[in-house]
Amino acid sequence: MSPQKQWLVCEHCRTKELFYKPEINHGLHIALIVFTAGLWLISYVAVLIGQFFQPWECEACRHQQYPPKQLKPERAGVSPQDAA
Repeated sequence: MSPQKQWLVCEHCRTKELFYKPEINHGLHIALIVFTAGLWLISYVAVLIGQFFQPWECEACRHQQYPPKQLKPERAGVSPQDAA
């Protein structure tokens, strides 16, 4: 799985950090749907729904936040130029 990545201000670090969220291996799920004659489709839909609600994780401190929030640069200790 290759992760989704996004630069956000971490609520814990109070700095701009790279956040990530693992992606779903769609090829594996499609193969499982084919091999199980469609029965795996129920699990695949559950995984897709679960991915939507999974929190993003800071690479620096592993803090999870959902939804990823952009703090005001002044509160986060980041200059407005860095936050853009």
